[in-house]
Amino acid sequence: MSLAVECRDEDFRAFRDHLDDKGIKYRYYMRKARDQFTIFHLEVEPIDETVLRVIRGYANDRGLKVELEIDHERYNILDRDPKELMEILRDAQRRGGLIRGYHY
Repeated sequence: MSLAVECRDEDFRAFRDHLDDKGIKYRYYMRKARDQFTIFHLEVEPIDETVLRVIRGYANDRGLKVELEIDHERYNILDRDPKELMEILRDAQRRGGLIRGYHY
């Protein structure tokens, strides 16, 4: 699953540290800097219910908005149960659907 992350460098480092502490594997690269914010691209594999819960908990604690885009429909992970999101993700993957994530 990919997340586009727009935040200050130090906020992204804290987010990465949180993922490291939880043992979540990811890759990332910087896409472009804008004013005092940088847009990062973060890929998390494999994605499962536990990973969604960790990202959801972090976003909730920090007041961040995290969205997954599945077949051109966006789902705010704070508004959805991770189990429900996994069902939506699995269905999209079976159909070969488009899956993207956004983290604001």
